[in-house]
Amino acid sequence: MPPDTADQLRQTALACRAGQDFGQAAAAWRALLLRDVGDWQAALALKADLAAMGRYAEGDALFQQARRRFPDAAWVAHLAPLYAFPQGELPSLIARAGALARATPGDPALWSLLGRMLGQARDYAAAAAAYARDPRQEARAPEAEARHAEALRAWLARAPCSGPSPAIAVLNLDRNASRLAELDRQFAGCQPPRFRVAGIEASRLPLAAVVRLGGSPALRGTLGCFLGHAAAWEAMLARGLDHCLVVEDDVIPLYDLPARWGAFGLPAAFDLCFVNDRLAPPAAGAGFQVHGLAQAMRRFPPWRNAPGADGYLLSANGARTLLQLVARDGFGGDVDWRLLAYGLTDSEVLGLPDGSHARQALAALPRTGPDTRLDMHVLSPALIRTVPLASDREDEDREGSQPQTSKSLK
Repeated sequence: MPPDTADQLRQTALACRAGQDFGQAAAAWRALLLRDVGDWQAALALKADLAAMGRYAEGDALFQQARRRFPDAAWVAHLAPLYAFPQGELPSLIARAGALARATPGDPALWSLLGRMLGQARDYAAAAAAYARDPRQEARAPEAEARHAEALRAWLARAPCSGPSPAIAVLNLDRNASRLAELDRQFAGCQPPRFRVAGIEASRLPLAAVVRLGGSPALRGTLGCFLGHAAAWEAMLARGLDHCLVVEDDVIPLYDLPARWGAFGLPAAFDLCFVNDRLAPPAAGAGFQVHGLAQAMRRFPPWRNAPGADGYLLSANGARTLLQLVARDGFGGDVDWRLLAYGLTDSEVLGLPDGSHARQALAALPRTGPDTRLDMHVLSPALIRTVPLASDREDEDREGSQPQTSKSLK
């Protein structure tokens, strides 16, 4: 990037963001931070644009340097979406944000910040009340979402108990015991039983095995993530489960999940239903809606580069079919895009917007024939969301891309 002035870099970043070119926006914010690592506003903007690309700033060394210089209000603004898990700092953050909002009447944005924290604590009624204190028009949409979430929570509490009765499979690396403990705390109010599936560290695999499995030596974390999901599919079948909710260990539930899922209106013989926030179309009307995968993908933002496999409900038939398909196609690439590819036809992929990340990613992946394509759906609103933690997969990929470990087999 040319040595522009700070004002030019800021204007470039904002223009790129407005055009949804988040990669170039992040590059401009980085250039600003390299000039002045104490520019905490640029650091928070970098965090937002990295998040728009599905990446976490918490593993970024330049962001970490800037983070140490945040003033009080910006520190809270950073930690609110981070939710500093698994340290359990959310109650103290809520108290601190509330005190800041009351002490700074000239900054209405602090009420929206408090509303976001309360929403993460699943106190949706209090979140709506906090958003209502922010007079800006942009606070109306999250206020309405919080009120909708509170109504859904009340409705779920009295909904009839019928339909599929899933267990919850939790993907968790052995070294991440604290994440598992925090997930157990978050899911304590959920009725389905949970079991742990040990994650797989592909960095420990011989290079020959990585290549034979279809992975890339430079993307071992991605391979390990894919293999972990396959292990979860095998585990649910070994337990004789008809349905299983597969989650990664950096998620929290948005509602206390019932033992049976008839209230969500899922099709009787579905194979897979995504319940994560990145894929869920915006909620409309009362209750939950089930969207066909192709229908949901037409509303998927063209700039978003990761649909996420952090939460999906799987049937036994879906698990068996997936295992057959990956035995045929290998484990190369991201598991979330592969799942989508197995639920979409060629024409549905070609019908996605030109230039969208989804169309480019899916067009390059193996798919199924009409007789073996999985019956996939997306639930809206979502039932779980990811907490922005440093990514084990990205860390392993970075390690694998170092020159000394990136030699490929001929």
